[in-house]
Amino acid sequence: MGITDTCKKMCLTAVAWLTVVIMLCIQLSPVEAAEQQLKAKLGCVPFVARTIEAMSFTEYLTTLLLNELERSGSFEVAERKRLEAAMDLEGVRSDSLSGAELQRLGGRLGVEYLVSGSVTTQSQGMLMELSVLNLRGQRVILTEKLRLSEADATRSLQELALRIRQAAQRSAEAVTAPELSKPLAPAAALEAVGSTSAIRLRWRHPSPERVVGYLVLRANEPQGPFTTVGTVTEPGYSDEPLRLNETYFYRVTAVGQGGTASEPTAVVRGATSVAPAVPIFMNVEPILGGAILSWRQRPCPGSDERTLPKGVRIYRRSAAEKEFLPIARVADDQPVFRDQGLQDGTTYLYTMTAYNLAGAESEQSVQLSLTTPPATSALTAGSGKVRRIALSWPVHPFAGVNGYVLQRAMAKEGPYQVIATMNDRLQTSYLDTGLADKTTYWYRIVAFSKELGTGGPSGEVAATTRDLPPVPLKLTALQGEPRRVTLTWESAAVADDEVSGFYLYRGEPGQEKLVRIAELTADKRSYRDAEEPLKDATTYSYVIAAFNAGGAVSPLSARSNATTKALPAAPSGLTAASGEPRRISVRWQKNPEPDIAEYVLFRQQADGEFKQLQRTSATTLVDTELKDGTSYLYRLQALDRDGLMSPMSVSVKGTTKALPKPVEGLQLKDRTTRLVSWQRSGQADVKRYHLYKKSFMGGQKLTTVEATEWRCTESGKLELYVTAEDGDGLESEPSAVLVVE
Repeated sequence: MGITDTCKKMCLTAVAWLTVVIMLCIQLSPVEAAEQQLKAKLGCVPFVARTIEAMSFTEYLTTLLLNELERSGSFEVAERKRLEAAMDLEGVRSDSLSGAELQRLGGRLGVEYLVSGSVTTQSQGMLMELSVLNLRGQRVILTEKLRLSEADATRSLQELALRIRQAAQRSAEAVTAPELSKPLAPAAALEAVGSTSAIRLRWRHPSPERVVGYLVLRANEPQGPFTTVGTVTEPGYSDEPLRLNETYFYRVTAVGQGGTASEPTAVVRGATSVAPAVPIFMNVEPILGGAILSWRQRPCPGSDERTLPKGVRIYRRSAAEKEFLPIARVADDQPVFRDQGLQDGTTYLYTMTAYNLAGAESEQSVQLSLTTPPATSALTAGSGKVRRIALSWPVHPFAGVNGYVLQRAMAKEGPYQVIATMNDRLQTSYLDTGLADKTTYWYRIVAFSKELGTGGPSGEVAATTRDLPPVPLKLTALQGEPRRVTLTWESAAVADDEVSGFYLYRGEPGQEKLVRIAELTADKRSYRDAEEPLKDATTYSYVIAAFNAGGAVSPLSARSNATTKALPAAPSGLTAASGEPRRISVRWQKNPEPDIAEYVLFRQQADGEFKQLQRTSATTLVDTELKDGTSYLYRLQALDRDGLMSPMSVSVKGTTKALPKPVEGLQLKDRTTRLVSWQRSGQADVKRYHLYKKSFMGGQKLTTVEATEWRCTESGKLELYVTAEDGDGLESEPSAVLVVE
């Protein structure tokens, strides 16, 4: 390789790294990213039934747990259908998932947490074993072995959901910065597919959230040398234009935040080759929960078998995704492909390539898009009827629907059973009769087509045949809590199934307006109102009502009032000493409150903003390493054991001791003896003088004296200057320079 080629490759590598650096500069910091994300994304692998008896409970327990996690407000739960489709694409089953497969599955879903587990039936009930994987941290943050009975399953899973939420919060608070110091994992599953003029590369990364870009490296031989041919931010690259029958070897390096680079992938071979012509992508037709794709191959001229297509490779992405991913290889004896397991009401884009016997692929076809039909919506159920519930819904907008399947359950979480099948798209009502008294029923509806698949279920609705539930008793609000109020109450003495939960309302005394702040399950007897959080030293008024599964609400209880804890008083007696060398001693009086945990001292910055300096439980603090002769402003807050911060104290100013004044009157007193002298400093605490020889590299100290004259023993021309040092070790600026010939 010549010098010119080497220089070109060095320049290309420099440009590639500069591109990555620019990408790094525009990335959000981990903390900023965390602040912008309101809810963490969570997925749940279907629980594995370890016994035959457990098979009837796994669906119910999975659904119940996901509902509790979503209700917590901390998670955005991935749709089950989307997760199962991802498992199909990965070719994995929930009963044999490895850690690496869980990581890949979570990466495909784009979730931060993945829940997996199993259920076993035992003589005393059920045993649930569960683990929660943090994909960003690549570690398990929670493992549980939970014994359940049918009677307490709801309560136990509510508590489990709370523990999952707390574990996720702890893992998030472990700060994303340490993640940046972990070695960046290499990219995986690098694949090279050639066409006549390009080699298309695709790969995956187990932690895409840590990656800001990729370097694509190419060589003529497997052992290298490798040069950078491209930098990309997505896991794909097309190396083009290339000549026919060219062979190259590739590897990919991931680049993370801070410029850290992973190990390169294993080397893969790619080659351009004669390939079939681009297939004619004719149509993509929406069906319920999927799509049907049709195409035809172009005629194959000549006798070269490499132009003979053996099938097509289909690629898909949703409108929200950036890169197409391969989803299927379809042999030429199949004229259409049915893509199932898609999300309802979602837009997808497709493209395809033709491949030959050697696996070489054509260029990609045109892109076609569709939006899958929505789930049946607006199902309603009427309450208050005797042993019957009237249901209605609008006509499904998808013309291919042949009818509906109506499902019913005794609880929102299921399990659901089919109660009616209606073979008429225009039928929009049904009367469910023969029901029990004072019982709540839940319903959902599914649209179906005899030839075009089955859609997803609608949202669940409930209706009830009973009257209003009784008013809860003895609502009590605890006084004097910091920015919260703890509420307790009792439920009326009724059968357990007559109350489904409680609504809590909050307002101000003397005002009629109330705002609902919580919806709680029937087993709850207490609630901590702290979500906003509440204002300090403020009185709040509360009422509670019971509701049943059909949505009927009891009359409101009597009001109960509570006043939140007041803030600590602003600290007083704040003083800042002046005249100390490079430090300022700050003192203040102890706050009167008995539960003060610490004081927070702030110092004004050059831009005028006050910034926290230090926290301390003492009433004094020495601010060190300050500039000489500079004034600083300080103010203070008190923090109690409940985390309440007082108002700011008044600001006080302190000034550090100034440097001694520069020495004056430096002169050559006696040219013959080379005796130099200067004026004694007028400052009383100046203790000594330092003499320096000026040189090309700066000043070189010659001596230190306490007198005001010094005899120079060096010959030749010298440039001298003097500084003064006081008793605190502060040294003045240099005097004027004296030239001694």
